[in-house]
Amino acid sequence: MTFNQFKDFVDHMIAKEIPPSLMNGLNMGVIILKDINEEDDSYIMGEYISDELGNYILLYYGSFKEALEDESIQVWEEEIIATIKHELLHHVEALANDEQLAKKEEFNTTIKGNSLHPLKQLINHLNNYFRGKRKN
Repeated sequence: MTFNQFKDFVDHMIAKEIPPSLMNGLNMGVIILKDINEEDDSYIMGEYISDELGNYILLYYGSFKEALEDESIQVWEEEIIATIKHELLHHVEALANDEQLAKKEEFNTTIKGNSLHPLKQLINHLNNYFRGKRKN
């Protein structure tokens, strides 16, 4: 999928498929960058941003291209739809002051890292402490 095809599909999605109420408060809309965004050997397809400029979704065409270059247009479209829905969920949660998805993603990222998450450290500590103290 070319950059222009990508942009046209995103524009179509926003105009025809996304309820306008979900776009409320997304004052800078959806911004498409040609960049590749990579983190821990994974491509970041998009992200929701809320900063001093406003609220917006960034889509990284370069990441889509790297990850989906040999895939069909249908696969590209499915991934674009999934990414936009995912980022809109972050937006709706932020508006509602309920960022459970962001917290879950942060937790999962920490668990996948080389160092143990503090919760996992605690579980390991408790398992070691109670090993042998249990009566069967």
